[in-house]
Amino acid sequence: MSSVVVFQTYDQLFIGADSAISTTLDDGVTYRLHEMGQKLFVVDDMVIFCSGLMKLAYEIMRQFMAEPNRSLEKLEAIAQKNVKEYGERCDAKEEQFMIDILAGKFENGRTAVYSVSPEDGYKLRVRVLDNPNNFAVWTGGIKTREANEKAFSTFTKTMNVIEMYKKTFDHISYEGIGGQLTVYQLDRDGIRVFLQRAIKEKSRLKRIHLPIEEMFSYERGIEQHLVVAETVVGQLGNFVTMEIGSGNNVTKINTNGISAGHADFNSAPFRLDMKGNLVANSLTANYAKIFSSNFSDGEIVGSSINVGNGQFTVDRSGNMYAGNGKFRGTIDGTTFTGGLIRTSASGRRIELDQRGFRAVDSSGASRISIQTDSDQGIAGIGFNDSGGGWQGQILATSSDLIMNAKNGISINSGIAPTVFESNVQFSRGINMSNIIGLQSELNNLNTQIRGKADIDHTHLEYGVSLAFDPGTRNLKLYNRNGSVLATVNIPK
Repeated sequence: MSSVVVFQTYDQLFIGADSAISTTLDDGVTYRLHEMGQKLFVVDDMVIFCSGLMKLAYEIMRQFMAEPNRSLEKLEAIAQKNVKEYGERCDAKEEQFMIDILAGKFENGRTAVYSVSPEDGYKLRVRVLDNPNNFAVWTGGIKTREANEKAFSTFTKTMNVIEMYKKTFDHISYEGIGGQLTVYQLDRDGIRVFLQRAIKEKSRLKRIHLPIEEMFSYERGIEQHLVVAETVVGQLGNFVTMEIGSGNNVTKINTNGISAGHADFNSAPFRLDMKGNLVANSLTANYAKIFSSNFSDGEIVGSSINVGNGQFTVDRSGNMYAGNGKFRGTIDGTTFTGGLIRTSASGRRIELDQRGFRAVDSSGASRISIQTDSDQGIAGIGFNDSGGGWQGQILATSSDLIMNAKNGISINSGIAPTVFESNVQFSRGINMSNIIGLQSELNNLNTQIRGKADIDHTHLEYGVSLAFDPGTRNLKLYNRNGSVLATVNIPK
């Protein structure tokens, strides 16, 4: 088992891990084997922490370091392949041989922390800081939450990275964590050893004593663990602010005040500014007094509510007036009357007012509109270009549905044919040139007809008809001028 602590600033990165190798026997107890495990690997411009089942972790790193192109994407692929093959080969459950990888490097002018872990399906994930004033503490391996809380609290109190690493690993040491602490530092100047020291061990560690030649052998059936991987845990801090948590699940103390529940102060459901103004989604108080109204047992006792010198009022009868407002959840009502309804004040949006219904693009141009009265005095759907210029419309009257366009109209039904199920009238006709291939096909047919054998034929003596005389029983063959060419008597 093992632990890794990563301290990240915008332009510096520290990665530290212990060297303890341990095992868990059938009795469920963790025993220390030795303190000669390698957890951190310096590969090119990266420091990599690879943990899990020792032989699997070492095999992944061996294959990765043998690659000519040692990218983190390649490390991700090697880890996925080995985890899958090991599970199939050993018929083991995935949680029995989890692999956890944390890698740090300096790229694009700032630090980056990458992870390949079971919680993300062994897919590569990156963590960077966008604010130069921020710092982050990431922990992986065993005792991740305990290590993260100790590291974060120690640094915020001392502002000393060395003290943070010393106190954190001394605090979490046990059979699975201990031995030698090694910390690497990464920045734009490269990678170097920042700290090496012996971790203060607990007394009376439970150990299994093996000869040195058997410590790295698996013939005894003892699975040696670098770590039983837990979820990677992180906290974000700031050198001029204090932050606990990450994303929108965060509490902040900074020059704006105190906020919780959102990364942006003005969007936080709980916020207290420097003037003492408090905003909270809900409030539980034994007693509160606001001006002449009392809040007690969930009841507001008072004649009225008046905020902002009449900007928001509620009278004794429950009638409310608000100069402006934002609502969350469902609004039930029978009739809504107003000047403008829109999905956003700017950018792409839908608008509804007395002129009709409009789809507006990010530049403010009305692209599609359902007009109560079009330019032609008829209700319809209008289409405009990005500059707001008219391009076409669909109009409906009592007798027709009309499509107009400033330029051409294209009808494309994709794979299936376009079907007109009623008669089609072309008021202006169709030129032969408008039908692709028609002129060339007619020319081809004309050429073939003119090439027939009877064209320009000069022979006159050829039969064109037959006549049979029953009296004489003669069968006569006539040419095209009516002259007899041949007579044949047909006996009875």
